[in-house]
Amino acid sequence: MLRLGDLLDADNSRFEPTAELVTGELPQDSAAHKGKHEATIHLLITPEQIEYRADCPNHAVYRETRVFLDWLESELTFAAINWLNLIPKELGGTAPRLTKKELLLNGKPDIENTSDLRFGISQEKAFEIIEGSGIYNDKMIFLRELIQNAEDASKIQLWRDLQKRPDLYLVDNADKNDLSHLQPYDIKAEAFDSYKITVDMRQEPDEKFRIRIIDRGTGMSVDTVKQMCRVGTSYHQDKARRREIEAMPAWLRPTAGFGIGLQSVFLVAPAFTIYSRTEESAIKVTVESRKKEGYVQIEKGEFWEEQGTCVEVILDKEQIPDANDSLFNNDFFDVNYSDKTLNLKYEKIFRTVESHENSAFFPIELTREAVLSRELAKTGWYRFQTEKCQRSASLRIVRSENGGLDIWDTKTYTLLHVAWCPVPKGEFSFKGKRIGKDDSLYAYVDNISLDFDFYGLDAKNYLSVNRQEFKADKKDEIEKQVCVITKEVVDYLLTLDDICEPLEDKLYFPLGGSDIFDFYLNLWQIADENQEKLMMGSPKKHLEPMSTKVKTLCWSQGKQYELKETKVGEIIENYKNFNYMYHDFNRGFSDIAYAYCCKIANTIAKEVNFQELVLFGHHSDINIPGTYISQIWLFPKADGILAYSLDNAPAEYFEMSEESKARYLKALYYGQNLGGTNGFPRRYAIPALKDYSELTLRSSDVPVGFLINDTRIDAWTISPLLSMDKSVGNCQKPEFIVRVTQSAEFDKLADYVLEHRADPTPCTKEKIVEAYKRLLSDYYDVMHEDEALKEDGEEE
Repeated sequence: MLRLGDLLDADNSRFEPTAELVTGELPQDSAAHKGKHEATIHLLITPEQIEYRADCPNHAVYRETRVFLDWLESELTFAAINWLNLIPKELGGTAPRLTKKELLLNGKPDIENTSDLRFGISQEKAFEIIEGSGIYNDKMIFLRELIQNAEDASKIQLWRDLQKRPDLYLVDNADKNDLSHLQPYDIKAEAFDSYKITVDMRQEPDEKFRIRIIDRGTGMSVDTVKQMCRVGTSYHQDKARRREIEAMPAWLRPTAGFGIGLQSVFLVAPAFTIYSRTEESAIKVTVESRKKEGYVQIEKGEFWEEQGTCVEVILDKEQIPDANDSLFNNDFFDVNYSDKTLNLKYEKIFRTVESHENSAFFPIELTREAVLSRELAKTGWYRFQTEKCQRSASLRIVRSENGGLDIWDTKTYTLLHVAWCPVPKGEFSFKGKRIGKDDSLYAYVDNISLDFDFYGLDAKNYLSVNRQEFKADKKDEIEKQVCVITKEVVDYLLTLDDICEPLEDKLYFPLGGSDIFDFYLNLWQIADENQEKLMMGSPKKHLEPMSTKVKTLCWSQGKQYELKETKVGEIIENYKNFNYMYHDFNRGFSDIAYAYCCKIANTIAKEVNFQELVLFGHHSDINIPGTYISQIWLFPKADGILAYSLDNAPAEYFEMSEESKARYLKALYYGQNLGGTNGFPRRYAIPALKDYSELTLRSSDVPVGFLINDTRIDAWTISPLLSMDKSVGNCQKPEFIVRVTQSAEFDKLADYVLEHRADPTPCTKEKIVEAYKRLLSDYYDVMHEDEALKEDGEEE
């Protein structure tokens, strides 16, 4: 009761003016408290009811008064619940009720008690943000977030308009009675233009800079603002809005799913303003950072003329970094803007917006002082409706305006851009917004780029909080979808009589262009094994058109190898008539490398006895499906070079000459240590030899040195040796073998081999040890022979 009495001492004569003259100027909090009392214009207190009315001169006093009213209501509720415990029984009665309360701000009523509305955040989302601190690593990201919000509002408005006026917005052959299967190309191009988004920039006085993001979307109501303040909950907690969005086609649904994007503005400014109009009314919203208590003030009034929203950010000019001066071209800018420093900031904004937009869903125009400076190209959905669009069961394919092909997958709502170019990109986007580069996702091969834009996925389930990368646990699913779509594209292209025909008009050559790109070879590069076999089954259609040539070594009448060129298609078609020479030169073949390989091949020409060798390098492997390495020749004194032949069936044991066998024994012993599994230190293994069948392992258990990455190595391998003393020349043969095989590490190796053997022939640990002794003996002989030859050479 004392607390109630103290609270109800709320009249406007609480503060004594004379005392204030003695104490001096009041602190900010005390001044607001004083203002609360002075704002009281009606106070009625009776045993049954309480009435209160106040008119506050500013927001600070208003918030202080709101706190007072909340406290008063809380105390009255407590008194009502506990009245019988507080009041003597003989007094009876009930606690008073707050029957009337009215709070004005400069004479205007509050809109649904929102003047103390503040940004909040769900506890779950707070933990997610804390754990992934530094959500945004670039302050300019606020531009992407505001444009994203503008697009989302525009998508919802477009959907509402489509339902109201399908005849006005849809093409003639679209199903206007059932929008559940709507595709983006069913909407007229001019319909998208009706929802143009504007990014307007203006220099303000006092080194300030104003940026406005303007859309023609749904606009924001008071309820929308309340929802916006519950950061981290997004539209999923709004049942009515969720039902509306779930009825939309997946490709059209809003991207925003976290509710924190709007707060990215606070990276550059302490506050921002929203002007918005819905079909019913207009409001102005002033939003403060949590650093300034985070209050959101809403006012009704004619602040914005057209339906839609304008988000206005006024920031210090230094918050906008300059664009890279080395890329700055002053001729690009209007001659009226001679301030180069200011132009660099405008250019930074331009480039930031462009860097996030793969292809704008709606037109985006960038203006300076309301003068159009640049316009981003919107996604050309209408092109998938034209007669030039090629169709398969689930795909629509058109020539890209930038060269290559644009492909829309109607099942997964995925937009794929296929470009033949010397510098492949392999980019990923999400509903038109680029995802940060992720090397763990692979979507390109030599001379071809596959750019995927996913419109059918849900942001909340697939994107990280900052929407700049896919969630780690979703990457496998993304890659599977990439493979499925790529397969469908290749299946379609293989049905064409001439693959070059749909590509001949425009090709994408960022380095200046060339006419040597081999479309059929590029198609081979992205085909799966079954599709490659299909291409091999129609060599005239798919292999003979391959114009790319590779170097080969041909056995001439002079009984030595000489260089010539052979078309790749011929090699694939006649792979059994060719044998292969592999190298691991990181920079590919040069004329010097070709000459070196030719010289090396001639050193063992009789041993290899191939009439023709195809030269493949680390970056030019051509996988021939259904083939396996069967014979191997390792070249002497030439690390990373080998010759091999292919067969249709995997070999359990490789065939190789005694000379190559000796070289592999040395490679086994001196191989690079690659770590290992189960505590077993791995080295490069060598292809399995029948002489040491007890030591064979499955090829997947250990890496095989010197072998081509893309050629199937399903034959068995010999496990690597452990690290040991390599001074063979200074050690007697029996002593060397005993010292190795009786070490503790060797015992561990023998156990590992026994557990992982590939050869099904029964074996014991003792047999494994004996096999290792034979291998070590052979190795010793090879090394001892090398030492003897070296000594003889030194004596000579």
